[in-house]
Amino acid sequence: MVLLAVLYGVIAMFAGGISNALLKGVSGGLGAVPTVIVRAGVSAVTLFVVLLILQPPLSFNLGSFVVAILISILGYFPFLFFVKALRMEKVGIVAPIASSWIVVASIVGFVFFNETLSAEKLFVLVAVIAGVVLTSVDFKAWGRGHAVFSKNAIIFALAAAFLWGFVFPLFQLPSAAFGALVFGLIIETVVFLCGVVHVLITKTQMPLFSVVKPHLKALIGAGVLTAVYTPVVSLGYLTGNVSLVSALSGSSIVVAVFVASFLYKERLTVLQYAGGALILLGTIFVSVF
Repeated sequence: MVLLAVLYGVIAMFAGGISNALLKGVSGGLGAVPTVIVRAGVSAVTLFVVLLILQPPLSFNLGSFVVAILISILGYFPFLFFVKALRMEKVGIVAPIASSWIVVASIVGFVFFNETLSAEKLFVLVAVIAGVVLTSVDFKAWGRGHAVFSKNAIIFALAAAFLWGFVFPLFQLPSAAFGALVFGLIIETVVFLCGVVHVLITKTQMPLFSVVKPHLKALIGAGVLTAVYTPVVSLGYLTGNVSLVSALSGSSIVVAVFVASFLYKERLTVLQYAGGALILLGTIFVSVF
């Protein structure tokens, strides 16, 4: 089961990382809520088509459905907070704070799901967190002291970390009842509807298609990859290895940094390469031992 958890975690790492890299700059052009709406809409349509093709056996339980809806509503807010934080502050400040959800999720798995934290899992957890910090932290910005830091951005990033850490491990509950694909469709549909309701309540101005069009390929790509990420994370949690799957899927920020460096010709530092190496080392270690 550990190797299966590693497989799901690695797939989620790359799917989430590439998705985040594709969204680089999109939120700045469209705004946080419109970005969430379009991305979730594409993900929901993708998962619906996959379900039509595969036609897995379906079952329905009202109690589980209500739980799935509540978890999905909670899942809307951390992504929204993360996007808002990115609009206020540098990625090197926001990303490592938001990535601390890995620790929160591990605690949730240990306390609520009776997960056993072996020495191997603790090693992977420490290696991945260290890798995320080395890869994503803007040490120069932190070193200048923080008269320039946006207090609201830090608050939004912390809120995203806490909610992600609490919500992600809960994915295994509705996934066990409906299957990972169906729950993936539920959560992406609910996130889309939450965004629409948010727009209606706050009277947020939705961008014209002419504004969306230049970002359409990135949004579709990110949406399709999120349609991979969501059910794969759920399948990973169903193995019972909450901390391991959280550590690997949460390190998608590292993949995003490397993919962005390729797509946008951004130069990587020695520390970023070292961070990527640490995560690779942790993954190999838990797979072999």
